Amino acid sequence: MSDPEHPIEPVRVNGAALRSFTSEDQFTGLAVDLTREAGSVLAIGACAGHRGATPTSFKSWPRERAVPSGLLVRLTKLFHGLLGATCKLQGELMCMFARPTFETSVNLMYVVERWSPDLIERFIRYSLVSEKRLLDLIDKNIANRGGQVLPIEGRMRRSILRAFEVSGVDPTTSSKADKQGFGGNLLDRARELGLDGGYLAMFSLPSHAIHGNWEDLFEHHLQRVEGGFIPDPRWTRPRPQLLIACSGLSIEAERRYLQWEFGEDAAEALSKIEDLSSRLDQFSTHLDAFHSRSGSMPRRKVEEGGPT
Repeated sequence: MSDPEHPIEPVRVNGAALRSFTSEDQFTGLAVDLTREAGSVLAIGACAGHRGATPTSFKSWPRERAVPSGLLVRLTKLFHGLLGATCKLQGELMCMFARPTFETSVNLMYVVERWSPDLIERFIRYSLVSEKRLLDLIDKNIANRGGQVLPIEGRMRRSILRAFEVSGVDPTTSSKADKQGFGGNLLDRARELGLDGGYLAMFSLPSHAIHGNWEDLFEHHLQRVEGGFIPDPRWTRPRPQLLIACSGLSIEAERRYLQWEFGEDAAEALSKIEDLSSRLDQFSTHLDAFHSRSGSMPRRKVEEGGPT
């Protein structure tokens, strides 16, 4: 379960080299390479089992089995965002991509470990709750005008109804139970998987960057000066911890998916994931040691320089 036409070259994690690093930016550079490898592994896993008779053809799967592979495709795209923001030295945007990466990884693990047709049905119905609310509002406004349908309303209704049709859900059967989600909320699912600690570090804290609350403002967008604050348009330098955490969690989600879907047929791919996971752990050990030697490291702005 590999792609012989596009082999993935393992990124070397050399302990002696890491011990010689004098800047966190050097660790970030290696973290980018490891994250790129993880993203490639995710991309191959997302297409596993879909390969057709030719390199450009794919086998279709029913809705229930397509959900996990769709989540893997989503992870692959999120990694493009993570890497793009990091390589452009835009730490704020990197944090924004970390949050949905955690959520998607948790959802993938939860779906495969608790899989049932009913769970997939609830997953799909929950995703259509907002569409149903908008459809109801449009229909109400049309009724209030005596049946007159505005052109934009007609287009919106067709788009919403198409989403229901593709999903195999009758909008007239939508109920309050659909709003309860699947497996509780994300924290509930993370707790069931033993990832509640990761929820705090990779979902709750990065939510500052998503919502633009005060913590995000004073950390990234304001500069404290005597007498108050001034605007700070500079980008914050990305740090390696989130990259490694996202990589480790995502390939663990992929490992569980491949084991669930393909069993022993995935032995080669699972071995490569295990090897990458080991190198990520080795990297984290050396990064922790570097931080212990260097002491506290405040966030730095891009213009402040430093070796890369």
